[in-house]
Amino acid sequence: MKSRKLNENNFWRFVVGVITLMMVNLQNVYATEPPYLKNIEIKASVSFNAQSGLYGYQYTVKNSQDSTGNLVGLDIDISYPSGGVILKKDALSIPYGKLSRTFEQSVPEYSKVSMVPVGMEKPDKWIVGLSVNGSANWGGGDYVQLKPGQSLSGFGLTSYGLPGIREFKAEPALDFDADYYPGWESVKGAADVSAAIIVKVDEFYEKVSFRGKTVGPTAPPTTVDPTAFLDYIINLKHRAASLGWIDDQGILNSLDVKLDNAKNKLSEGSPGAAKNILNAFIQEVEAQGCATYDNCPSGKHLTSGAYALLKFNAQYLIDNLK
Repeated sequence: MKSRKLNENNFWRFVVGVITLMMVNLQNVYATEPPYLKNIEIKASVSFNAQSGLYGYQYTVKNSQDSTGNLVGLDIDISYPSGGVILKKDALSIPYGKLSRTFEQSVPEYSKVSMVPVGMEKPDKWIVGLSVNGSANWGGGDYVQLKPGQSLSGFGLTSYGLPGIREFKAEPALDFDADYYPGWESVKGAADVSAAIIVKVDEFYEKVSFRGKTVGPTAPPTTVDPTAFLDYIINLKHRAASLGWIDDQGILNSLDVKLDNAKNKLSEGSPGAAKNILNAFIQEVEAQGCATYDNCPSGKHLTSGAYALLKFNAQYLIDNLK
């Protein structure tokens, strides 16, 4: 086991060394613009297996026509929220070559951030893993890049975590021989050139990448305070609307009324009445939205992401009302 860890450490030292050599020894100026990703779209749908308690998160990713580069990397934040309940880790697997690893085996040795336990699925020929910064990562490589205008399904997570609003980051394919990395010359006089180059590369990746919001697993609070959790659902609804996941003001108002009424019943000490109202809320969410993004008829006003957020969190609250 010790030799394996040493090999992994040597591998990452090798990667840093290669990047250092490529960046410091660049001589040619190509006067080319770097590839930017813009308006990346992720369609998400969530299923729930009542028997296992697992949520399944499925994603289709689209590289927009506005992009000037191919999409080759996708990260979804799965960092653990403060005060979140401890979630189970069993029955979660992550592909590793032709085999698979458990979630615990896949967590990087020097991880800086605690993560919500997940399993992962991937499109053909993509690779997956967990980052030290608390995200689930997919990488495409040279032969499976998403060109502008192309879409791809098969990205997936499984988790015991409830749906929440999560940040994603999409990264373009980059040619490390091109001389469009701004500021790279400034690292030549640095005391630690390798560390300085990593900072510059990270800054450059941030500039050309795209960040957005999607639905992903999170951990509910250890102790469910019904009123506080209902406020959380109200906040989810407002954020979903601001992201364009609810596109009809009348429906938004109707959902508001139901949540406000449920909150009033809780304050009156009537959890049974609050449950009835929340069930009516779920029925409206189901009527106005779709469980999946790939089989949704026209005329629906909640995306599958908004559907999952509101339905499953409301159901969780119902299950915890006494």
